[in-house]
Amino acid sequence: MHKVSFATKGLIAIVGLVTATAAEAKSKEEGWKAWAERATAIDAALKQTDSSQMKAACSGVTGTVIGQGFQFPYWGQSLIRVCQVSKDLWLYTMSRRGQKKWCSDIKDVAKTIGKATPVAEGPGAAEIALDISATMMLGFEQACKK
Repeated sequence: MHKVSFATKGLIAIVGLVTATAAEAKSKEEGWKAWAERATAIDAALKQTDSSQMKAACSGVTGTVIGQGFQFPYWGQSLIRVCQVSKDLWLYTMSRRGQKKWCSDIKDVAKTIGKATPVAEGPGAAEIALDISATMMLGFEQACKK
């Protein structure tokens, strides 16, 4: 049986840590890439005000956000709520009370996703999020500030 020195054990631990960190970085890059692709499709659907395009863009959004092996910041997680609020607009004939709730929700979601900050692993993600926020605020202004 070979004895392993304390220094050797430390070196093995460091190599393992570096390897895990590199794999994690790649995973985060892939996760942010998936998020950005999904967000770009959602942004385009919001601008087109096309319910079928929005339905397609939002299909699987929860899996994109929670299935990446790491936690997105809160503003990144709000992509799910962007889809929920948008669905509410197109799928339901709203009563006055329903419209008031929708207006409150869209403003809240737009503010949340509008808090996006640059992410090293996801270049461009913050810009897409800010664009979604601006589009949603425009919708709020047009639909709720009459």
